[in-house]
Amino acid sequence: MITGACYSDTDSSIFLTIAREMLENGRLPYRDLFDHKGVYIYLLNIAALLTNLALLEWLSLAVTSWIAYRILPLVVRPRNNPFELT
Repeated sequence: MITGACYSDTDSSIFLTIAREMLENGRLPYRDLFDHKGVYIYLLNIAALLTNLALLEWLSLAVTSWIAYRILPLVVRPRNNPFELT
């Protein structure tokens, strides 16, 4: 059981709490701490704790935006006139 301050009850807060416990106290996921997500989300949060959390969030936003930009033309057919309603 985690004692002390917990960030909140949202998913990202739980990920950070588990990552901090793994990093600072040597606890292991699924043995000492449990959440149903994969272990990679905790490793990503450990990387965020060791570096800069805001930088990692902006990088994640940039990569997600780029992927959405590349996928969008495959899903939505282009129109000749963008103001034309069909």
